[in-house]
Amino acid sequence: MCGRYTIKDPVALAALVSRLTGEPFEILLARYNISPSQLNPAVKLGKEGKPRAVMMRWGLVPHWKRDASSRDARANARSEDMFSRAIFKDAVQKRRCAVAADGFYEWKRPDERPRIPYHICLKNGAAFFLAGLYEAADDNLSESYALLTTGPNLVMQPIHDRMPVFLREEGLRRWLEPGPISPQEAREICQPLDPEEMVAWPVSPVVNSAKNDSPSCAQPVAEPPSSSQGLLPL
Repeated sequence: MCGRYTIKDPVALAALVSRLTGEPFEILLARYNISPSQLNPAVKLGKEGKPRAVMMRWGLVPHWKRDASSRDARANARSEDMFSRAIFKDAVQKRRCAVAADGFYEWKRPDERPRIPYHICLKNGAAFFLAGLYEAADDNLSESYALLTTGPNLVMQPIHDRMPVFLREEGLRRWLEPGPISPQEAREICQPLDPEEMVAWPVSPVVNSAKNDSPSCAQPVAEPPSSSQGLLPL
């Protein structure tokens, strides 16, 4: 799953969104601990048939539960299930989106120890897009989205058995095209990112509370992780 993510460099993120949409995007405040229920930048297909930047609420609320406090809101969607689960199968054909970020968090639970939070990002520190599905707005609720997840790559395997779906190049273009998408096309897009592009490091438990949103959330801790491929040495 993916329960928190970051926008550490809002200038770079705005540039990424602008390149995709062809329009200026407002530079937001830096965010170091984005959590479900918050409004965040995403790109969807606009009525004119081109990508358009919008602010959406994280936590997809199904059309039959139009209540912002609904317990049915979903922060994540398993990519393997999106064609079969009622909450996602219409969205995957009609309401696909790309969510802008530059890192995410996951929690490792070693034997007989508290969970250890890790920050994961691209080795070059660049902003990126994650695959999402969204539900349309109505009179009561804004648009809401869920992040798609897939199995882990070699960086993520020591930490967690799921990771978000990164949208790169052709996958991003196809994900935002109008019209239906086949299960085979979706499977090809929803593969784990090449581990050579990623890096991960342990961070302070300060990130455990969604109330904390400061650079300290993403800073490496002094204790290095066990030696595993792809983990950043401290």
